[in-house]
Parts: sequence; structure tokens; C-alpha cells
Amino acid sequence: MDMFQTQAHAWWDEEGPFKALHRITPLRMEWILDQLMMYNMTFSSMRVMDVGCGGGLLTEPMARLGAKVMGIDASPEALECAREHAHQQGLEIDYGASLDDFPVEERHQEYDLITMMELLEHVADPFFLLKTYTEKIKPGGMLLGSTFNRTGLSYLLGIVMAEKVLRWIPRDTHQWGYFLKPSELNTMLLALGFQHIHIQGFGYVPFQWKLSKCTSVNYFFSAQKKAEIS
Repeated sequence: MDMFQTQAHAWWDEEGPFKALHRITPLRMEWILDQLMMYNMTFSSMRVMDVGCGGGLLTEPMARLGAKVMGIDASPEALECAREHAHQQGLEIDYGASLDDFPVEERHQEYDLITMMELLEHVADPFFLLKTYTEKIKPGGMLLGSTFNRTGLSYLLGIVMAEKVLRWIPRDTHQWGYFLKPSELNTMLLALGFQHIHIQGFGYVPFQWKLSKCTSVNYFFSAQKKAEIS
């Protein structure tokens, strides 16, 4: 996580070290809105937790669409950048490093939606992280996220090309061993009481990010929490 801390001041520089995330955020939002529409959900008055929020690139658009959003990230520098930018934009967004940073009443709230975009590939124990936060999703609520598949192609494109050749993202951003196969993620989500698990590939085609049938490199995932967990 050191890279995310040392570069935190540049989160909102569209041509800086996080430019790849700026390019992909419109596709993220399009996909999120499509997933919510499938379940007749909208951001209006929705309680949302954005885990791994960084400087707030996804948190802010959700807040603008009417959601009450909480952002969580392990980097104090990124959180400070997120708070400052939200203040400049006139947005009321609560940010913290963990649930412990929020008032007791907030910690005991249930959420309609939790997002985890480009997060799980940075975590040594993804099941623990998923369990910690998805316990806060209300029955019938949604988990939406994205991550990397652990394949030879993802190593070539996600690390060799993106980090070392094209330098879209800073070197050593990713560890291939942390990448997560969809089958592994599916097993975790079923164990945590989720249903309707959906995997959607996406990738970079000339000049833009687009949805794809291929899940060998990047993929979105969505799941709904069961009304009753046996």
C-alpha cells in the first residue's frame, strides 16, 4: 500500500499516477447503475459504503446521485485528499480508515450497497476483508466490485505491460499472487450468504475501457445478500 500513500496527493490529477482509474471510472459507474437497475434500486436515499475508496473517485459520483456515502481506505493520505476534494465540491461524505473511525450509530447501520473496486487484488486475506464489511449489508442488499483474475494473461497485461512497459500505473502496484480467480471469489461469496453472483469481464480496447466477455484479466462482480442466511 506504500505507493497509494506516497502518491495520494495526486488522486485528482487526471494525468497523474491514477489516470488509469480516472479513465475507468465512467465504465464503473455505467456498470453499477445497470446492476442496480436490475434490482429496481437507485442511489436516491441509499446508504452506501465504498471500501477502498482511495481519493474518492467513485465515492463522489455516487454521492452526487443522491446516496449517503461512507468512504473507507487504509491510507491516511488518500483519505485526507478525499476529504479536501469533497469539501471543495460541496459534498457531505464521511471518510475513515475503518469502521472504528465512525460514530457508534454509524457502525451499527446496515447498508444497501457496498462497493469494492480494484481492492481485493491488494489484500492478502480477501475472505477476512469480505466478511468484515459484507456483514454490514442488509438482507437483499448488494455487493459490487472489480478485481483481477489470476492468469498468465493478467500477469502479462496487468503487471508487465501496465506497470513496466506502458507505465499506466506505478511499478509494484500489484502482486500477481493476490489476484483472485472468479471461482475462488464465488466460493467465498456463497459462504458469506450471497446469491445471484454475476461475473462480467472488462478490458481496454483502443482508446477506451469497455465491457467484455473475457474475464481472463479484469472482471466486475455483483452479488445480492440473501434475505435469510441459514
